[in-house]
Amino acid sequence: MANVLGLDLGTASIGYSLRDTDKGANITEQLVRFGSIIFQKGVGNSKTGEFSYAAERTKHRSSRRLYQARKYRIWETLAVLIEFGFCPLSNEDLDKWRIYDKAKKLKRQYPIDAIKFEQWVRLDFDGDGKPDYLSPYQLREELAIVQLDFSQEINRFKLGRALYHIAQRRGFKSSKGETLKEQEDAVKDNAVDEINLESVSLKKSEEKKSKDLTTYMEENALYTVGCAFSQLEREGIRVRASKYQAVRSQYKAEIKYIFEFQNGLDINGDFYKRIYSDRKSGCIFYKRPLRSQKGLVGKCTLEPAKPRCPVSHPEFEKFRAFAFINNIQYRRTIDEEWQNLTIEQKLKLYNEKFLQIKASFKFEVIRKWIEKEIGMLQDCHMSKEKKTINYSDRTNVSGCPVSGRLKSLFGEEWEEYKYQSDKIRKDKKGKEHIVSYSIEDIWHVCFSYDDEEVVAEFAKSLGLDDKQVRQFLNLWIAIPQGYSMLSIKAIRNINNFLVPKKGNPLYKGYIYIEAALLAKIPEIAGQRLWEDNEKSILESINGWVSRNREEKRILNIVNNLISAYKSLEYNEQFAYKNVEYQLDDSDKKEIEKYVIEAFGEKSWEKETQEAKGKVLKDVENLYQRFFSTSKRDYFHLPKLGDTIKLYLSNNFPDLYCANGFVEPQTGLQCHCAACKKLGKLYHPSMVEFYKPVDEQEFEYNGVMLSKKLLGSPVIGAFKNPMAMRTLHQLRNLINYFIKEGLVEEDTRIVVETARDLNDVNMRWAIEEYQREREKENKAIIEAIKGLKGEEKSDDDIEKARLLIEQNPEYLFDKKRYEVETEDDTNNKKKKKIIGKTKDFLYKKDVTKYRLWLEQGMQCIYTGKTISISELFDENKTDFEHTIPRSKSFDDSLANLTVCDAYYNRHIKKNKIPTELPGYKEEIEPRLQPWRNKIEQLRNNVEFWKQKSKQAQTKDLKDKAIRQKHLWQMELDYWQDKLSRFTMTEVTDGFKHSQLNDTRLITKYAYHYLKSVFSKVEVQKGLVTANFRKILGVQSVDEKKSRDKHSHHAIDATILSLIPVAAKRDRMLELFYKKQEDKKLGLNIEYLENELQREVRSCRIGNISSLSDYIEENILINHISKDQTLVPAKRKMRKRGKVVWQRDENGQICVDKDGNKIPKHWIKGDCIRGKLHGDSFYGAIKQSKKKDEKDYLTSYKDISYVIRRELKYKKTPTDNGFKDLDDLHISIVDEHLFHIIKRQCDGKSFKEACDEGFYMLNRDGDKVNKIRHIRCYTSMQNPLTVKPQSYLSDKEYKQYYYAEMGDLYAMCKYSNADKTKVRYEVISLFDISENRKYGYDIAEVLEDDKKKEKYYLEAILQAGKQVILYKDSNELAGIMEMSNDKLSDRLYVILGFENPSRIKLKKHICAKPDSELGKGESIKSFDALPEKIRQGINVTNCLLEDIDFYISPDGLITFKNRL
Repeated sequence: MANVLGLDLGTASIGYSLRDTDKGANITEQLVRFGSIIFQKGVGNSKTGEFSYAAERTKHRSSRRLYQARKYRIWETLAVLIEFGFCPLSNEDLDKWRIYDKAKKLKRQYPIDAIKFEQWVRLDFDGDGKPDYLSPYQLREELAIVQLDFSQEINRFKLGRALYHIAQRRGFKSSKGETLKEQEDAVKDNAVDEINLESVSLKKSEEKKSKDLTTYMEENALYTVGCAFSQLEREGIRVRASKYQAVRSQYKAEIKYIFEFQNGLDINGDFYKRIYSDRKSGCIFYKRPLRSQKGLVGKCTLEPAKPRCPVSHPEFEKFRAFAFINNIQYRRTIDEEWQNLTIEQKLKLYNEKFLQIKASFKFEVIRKWIEKEIGMLQDCHMSKEKKTINYSDRTNVSGCPVSGRLKSLFGEEWEEYKYQSDKIRKDKKGKEHIVSYSIEDIWHVCFSYDDEEVVAEFAKSLGLDDKQVRQFLNLWIAIPQGYSMLSIKAIRNINNFLVPKKGNPLYKGYIYIEAALLAKIPEIAGQRLWEDNEKSILESINGWVSRNREEKRILNIVNNLISAYKSLEYNEQFAYKNVEYQLDDSDKKEIEKYVIEAFGEKSWEKETQEAKGKVLKDVENLYQRFFSTSKRDYFHLPKLGDTIKLYLSNNFPDLYCANGFVEPQTGLQCHCAACKKLGKLYHPSMVEFYKPVDEQEFEYNGVMLSKKLLGSPVIGAFKNPMAMRTLHQLRNLINYFIKEGLVEEDTRIVVETARDLNDVNMRWAIEEYQREREKENKAIIEAIKGLKGEEKSDDDIEKARLLIEQNPEYLFDKKRYEVETEDDTNNKKKKKIIGKTKDFLYKKDVTKYRLWLEQGMQCIYTGKTISISELFDENKTDFEHTIPRSKSFDDSLANLTVCDAYYNRHIKKNKIPTELPGYKEEIEPRLQPWRNKIEQLRNNVEFWKQKSKQAQTKDLKDKAIRQKHLWQMELDYWQDKLSRFTMTEVTDGFKHSQLNDTRLITKYAYHYLKSVFSKVEVQKGLVTANFRKILGVQSVDEKKSRDKHSHHAIDATILSLIPVAAKRDRMLELFYKKQEDKKLGLNIEYLENELQREVRSCRIGNISSLSDYIEENILINHISKDQTLVPAKRKMRKRGKVVWQRDENGQICVDKDGNKIPKHWIKGDCIRGKLHGDSFYGAIKQSKKKDEKDYLTSYKDISYVIRRELKYKKTPTDNGFKDLDDLHISIVDEHLFHIIKRQCDGKSFKEACDEGFYMLNRDGDKVNKIRHIRCYTSMQNPLTVKPQSYLSDKEYKQYYYAEMGDLYAMCKYSNADKTKVRYEVISLFDISENRKYGYDIAEVLEDDKKKEKYYLEAILQAGKQVILYKDSNELAGIMEMSNDKLSDRLYVILGFENPSRIKLKKHICAKPDSELGKGESIKSFDALPEKIRQGINVTNCLLEDIDFYISPDGLITFKNRL
């Protein structure tokens, strides 16, 4: 069985098509399975765009933890106050409030029955029912200016209440991250500005926040924050949300002042220490350490068991510096040989230029240093343009800022620095030792500590003076965030060979690839063996790399020859099964042809005759070997690591493998002692990919099988949640096919991955790039509408050229295309973009116009100006491929040009630009504006790259990375465009690069499938699109439709039809050549016949009706994995690391598969979803006005209201108000509305909102700003979430109200004899309430009126599928329906609107809901709508998982057939 499996991997879909080429000569006969699997994306979508589920969870979890931390702080403060007699609350009541124990059913209860505590909270210290102070600030003021007798309980309670008030709002304290974020916000996007770390201070950040309050206190001679806020209140200023903000240090100063001022308080006593301390013993100011993130740090790509090294580590900075330094090459003149820096020069350059406090610098600094070092004349300079140095002056070079600061603090010998303290500590075994700090310990303090005061204390403990302490704090602040790809162990191993050693020429400072290859050898060989053979190994390294590169080149050429041979028809394959066949002259000519294509004609001509002869001989020998074996398989490309393994194995007995690295019985990788050692060798391009899996035994349908199955796609190096979701679904599908015996290890797998499977920052950049192009296209359309068909003079063209040269953005300025139009609904003038409707232009015209502008409105080949009328005249101007597609396979926009038609058809023809007459003198100078643009774009990319390195927060780093991607795409476009005009030859490598998908997700998908299958190919989407046209599935000008999910299966089928590489390339070449010759007016009959002959040789018959066949017979499988009620389960971590179970010897325990066993699993019991809305609503009884006389509600009606921010509504999704009318409809307080309305007199509502609205006193003066207002809502039946702590005398005000959260399911119940049915919609809130009684969904419902019981029959959930039927008479025939009939009846549940209405969507329909509308009810089963919205009681359907099952490959099995 010759099977081919096509896979189209998308963000929320997988299309698959399994074809058996031995079954018939028609594609429909060959199709074994085909279908589309639809599932939920790994990321969410909202009105504002894409968002990460994990980020949303983290955001909400952070809010909960902040709220929780505040509660714990208050409880701890109360405990201290109770202990020392400053609070009337009892310990028993406090425990009821703070202790929660689910097992003992203990819930937290606020002590509302503690009368004295309530009086204490309300500032009623004498118990007369009235507050003794208007606010706690007045109490705090009294404590700062009036002496109190603390032997009296009432005064102790007053102090306790003041301290409790401070604990509730203890003030802001800046962290390192927040301070640097402020700095980053200040410099914003200015390329000149950088964060000045010397001026960064956490105290400055706090001073900035409290500046107004500090000034106010100084002006009024106020001692404490409490005094200041009390006076502000007396002046009528609202303290909260005002400009007067206090920071934590001021609150601490207030407590200290009160204890010093009051004679009855002891500032040295335990009570003061417990209150004031910010250590763990303190209560108000203690800040718990941040949760350890060690467990989240990724693993090293070279040492998989080790965590990655922070980029701030001095060892990594040294690694990064010498990886760059060792690559520098220069020469005085172009005639000289390239040379590297000497060992002494490398070390000197590192010390003088890299060990600085600057995070980065330009390569120009290094170039000037080298010129001075080698004694070049002042007027002579090296440059990359002159090919005398291999880096451009503008190249950004990363410095060693942390190492530089350490050097300035601890001297030239900073790496050897060690400080011996006078402290003595005990280790884990109880042995005493003197505490000492190495430079790595000092770095670790700077890296891990978050508190400036603690860092300053540590610096002083090292014996540093005040100036040095300031420098140390600057070092601490300068520590950059982020991690490298390697661990500290791997970096140190590599640095042994990367960093040159003075006086030892063997350690010259190897380039990274050589250093990585050598790094592990001393460890695996052993110290003695390494010392004995050090010289021979180090001298061999250069030969390993160059030899491996040459072997790969030769084998690639041979494999191309083999691919061409295998693509021949069986009757054309010469030497079939003839192992004695000898290559003849025609074979040798073919060999020479493929060699020249691989090298490129001009490169091949430059080779010496000896070199040419050797290459041809090597290829000939290998090609002959191919024919001499009966297996006739491709040659495996040698890995550089394997070359080194072989060298070590052959030269060192301890590393010799007698099995040749392969187990003789299994043919798998050998696991002998030598191989285990050699397997630890580093490879410079090592990435954590999927390893080949072993066969496993399992039971399937009652039969024991032994097969290879895809394992988990989760690996440490790959974190893309969207791609991971797709790979998990792929695993389920492939393993099902394997178990069913539909695919084997030798099945040919052809894969295409969606562009959207990039990481989130790249996806944002792609979407933004497309949005910008769409805006430009709209502007271009309007420009063409105004110009097309009109003859313009040369003067007009020159003016247009000048305008665009001076202001390139002019064409794309949206405002230029806005006109004022009348709105018939309210006669208001509105701005409208012309051309949104009735766009009559083809996309080709837009592309032509864009290219015309990019070319400066001229033909690049002739320099002739192209007028507008000529641009759209196909007889005068051609729209052609710069490098012919038949040569390059390049159909990108960068390879398109508008040019003079005569020149293109009679002179250029099928040539590349560099082959044209007058290229150097005329054409190349016209490319200079493009070179200038590329230089500018490079600067932009470098700028954002540097910003991403400087960023101290994830948000700012993501922003910088996104901007870098955006500019990089623009740079790539212009570089590609320029390269098409400067390319001297089209090599095989270039052609293949146009067909190969090199994205990271594609690599992972390829290696994941490769872990089981031996033949895996990846195709670009462009190749698939072209083969749709080649095979006749789609016409050349037809646009692909994505309205149906079946298009995924169609694409997968096309993938299965794409032949192997050589035949594929030949068919593409014929297809492109046919189109090119057709445009040139040449006869294409021969090319058409040749192409059709190739298509016929694929033996797939007539394929034109393939789309219809698949659409009629496909049943889309919608995957709905419900984990709402599944308890969360995770491994317990300690200090960020997983705690593993260990045996009595301390060894980690593993299961039968070799996986580590966690010591504890932490299980949750929460529902995964939204129980209710985030906002609580208030309930009022107040008549709601419609206008001046009419009322919408009476005083008896309950209205639900919410506080809304008073602001202008800028966008449709904003939460503000668009005008006064909109505000009047919503606002509850009519009097407040009139106050707001008066402040809008003479200005627009937007202007008034910008200025702010204020409450007015009796004199009409502004007092307090109105920030929020109570507004009516459309809420009718809200959820009653829980009772209020303090109950109102009005029943409707006794509860918290909120919107309904997520709906879980619609449950179908029927009575005992199933003659009656009722439906109930169950929300997650209902389930949470039911769990109080021990169940999730009620199994039985009782009708109280009729005393009848209804029993749970089925649960309908969104995402599940149903099969519709008319009535019971048709039910039996449903099971006999063919797929095309079932396809009309199969629907997926979209959701529920109320207990009686359901929404369904046809399984194959991929249209967005905005196009389908609300949906409609079923009127006829002969024409079912794509979207159904009707009562559940009139909807007859069979339910997935109840009445039928859907297999992973989309086959339906009815329950009574099981």
